[in-house]
Amino acid sequence: VGGPHITAAPEESLKNKDFDLGVIGEGENTFLEFIKIFQENKQFGDIDGIVYRKGNETVRTKPRKLIENLDDLPFPTHHLLPSIKLYHPQIHSMKKQPIAPIMSSRGCPFQCIYCDKSVFGTKYRVRSSKNVVDEIEYLVKNFGVNEIIFLDDNFTLIRDRILNLCDEIIRRKIKISWSCSTRADEVDEELLKLMKKSGCWMIAVGIESGNSKILQIANKKISLEKIREAVELMNKCGIR
Repeated sequence: VGGPHITAAPEESLKNKDFDLGVIGEGENTFLEFIKIFQENKQFGDIDGIVYRKGNETVRTKPRKLIENLDDLPFPTHHLLPSIKLYHPQIHSMKKQPIAPIMSSRGCPFQCIYCDKSVFGTKYRVRSSKNVVDEIEYLVKNFGVNEIIFLDDNFTLIRDRILNLCDEIIRRKIKISWSCSTRADEVDEELLKLMKKSGCWMIAVGIESGNSKILQIANKKISLEKIREAVELMNKCGIR
């Protein structure tokens, strides 16, 4: 088992006897290593970043280091799944099916009190613009994808990266609709216009509250004025 719950509470999660082993944090390299060791019938103790049951005790190994270069990861093997047309997101979060998710960055440097960052951490790591657009092109050409939803917590944190990403979509003449999530203080008119031109139709903005005191308590570090300004800019640029 893996994911945010087992990562946040590994020993507690393994009290459920249906689980024998949990992957803590990022799973790609850990799970691959586990599969190899499992096939060779070796001991799990040498795998970094797991918790597992050994007899009556629960053993947690040392943390696995974060993946530094996300471009090293291969694209998800969509061809092993049923037709992508069978997958339906929430109706308000899409414009045109088939739709596919992409995560182009990991981690978040902000310290909002409500957010658990145990899986991807606080260090912001990104895939290159070329690598991301390569995946978009791969999905369009091989699976007929019409729309991308970016799952990043802070898609526009590095402004130049998104400018380059949009330019690359336009340069390759990829006809795609896409949406993303970001903070209200991470957009400006020039950026939004280029995002719109490259296919962006909606942005999920982390507003969280219309009450300044609540935002302050949550350590959001953003003002209601900035939120209003960002929403007005998005409307002006034709982005929902």
